[in-house]
Amino acid sequence: MRIGVVTFWWTDDNYGQLLQAYGLQMVLREMGHEPFIIKYDRRSDVDHSLKARIHILKDILLLRCSIKKIINRKNEFAENDLRNFSMFRDRYLNFSKLYTTYEELKTDPPLADVYIVGSDQVWHFPSKSFYKLKNWANVYFLNFGSESIKRMSYAASFSLNDISTDFCKFITPLLKRFSLVTVRETSGIPICEKCLVKSPLLALDPTLLLTTNQWKSLALDISYPSNMLLCYLLGNQCAISFDEIYNFSLKYDWNIKYIASQGQKATYDAITPSIEEFLSLVSSAKFVITNSFHGTVFSIIFNVSFLVIPLCGEFQSMNDRIFTLLKIFRLEDRIYSTTEDFYNQLQMNINWESVNSILSERRKEMLDLLNSHINI
Repeated sequence: MRIGVVTFWWTDDNYGQLLQAYGLQMVLREMGHEPFIIKYDRRSDVDHSLKARIHILKDILLLRCSIKKIINRKNEFAENDLRNFSMFRDRYLNFSKLYTTYEELKTDPPLADVYIVGSDQVWHFPSKSFYKLKNWANVYFLNFGSESIKRMSYAASFSLNDISTDFCKFITPLLKRFSLVTVRETSGIPICEKCLVKSPLLALDPTLLLTTNQWKSLALDISYPSNMLLCYLLGNQCAISFDEIYNFSLKYDWNIKYIASQGQKATYDAITPSIEEFLSLVSSAKFVITNSFHGTVFSIIFNVSFLVIPLCGEFQSMNDRIFTLLKIFRLEDRIYSTTEDFYNQLQMNINWESVNSILSERRKEMLDLLNSHINI
């Protein structure tokens, strides 16, 4: 079957975004299907009505966006390009033609037997943003194409604890057209039920559907120091600063490799690995310290000891994706606690035999679920 996937794909520095897209595409190919990413570039597709403009103005005032931050992000573009993400997309991902607006997609939708939305935070629509982003919502809730096309979500993420009444009213009739609704976090289950979805399911991130050996075959064959501490941080407020992590690594004479991503300011020497190098770094590390969902995922896949630094402030609701993941594998003790010794937490043993057994079982469940619903 031809399967069109709606997901994020355009990043210059988010490793997880491209790895989850790659993971789902590979799984669907192995099932014998012809998957492709519907190449919707949402970045300029916003509602310019008066109502939307009022909400945009409110967003600016509430978020207190600084000009300095915008300039910093633009200055980082040249550095991000060193990661060769465009090369990865060209080499490994299959795309439809480019769509820059919902109207284009609605007028000339790609031919497919099945549309799948997910994974990643494709359903993340904060209340204050919804009015200007209805075009996005129409796309990510698959409101295009023939009624005869099967629609489903796979590990879609709201990355919110709740949604507004208006948003719920908007997406409820769209979700009724889905033959399968799966989400990535436990917080997404009651949100779906609020929108009258019957029996929404919790799904593994698509990166977890490929085996360790499959990911290792994609990684570069590079040797790293045996005492390497890999620190992979996204640019969100955390429970501990990088200064503290860096000083900690010096104290124990560990060789630190630091990947800064998604607005994380590189005040120390940071590396900008390609995706293949990123996989090699994680698989070779003695320890991984991260605030990233996919940093955590690949630590689990490669059986590398890790510690998760929770997000704070306005990003706190995004922790649920990691907490859900850790609960599945009974690894809640890998969440950094300010009341416990950092070194002791990192050194705590992990029962990888149990983790791998759970992963193998859950992977089979997810593959069977996908396969059965696609082929109904």
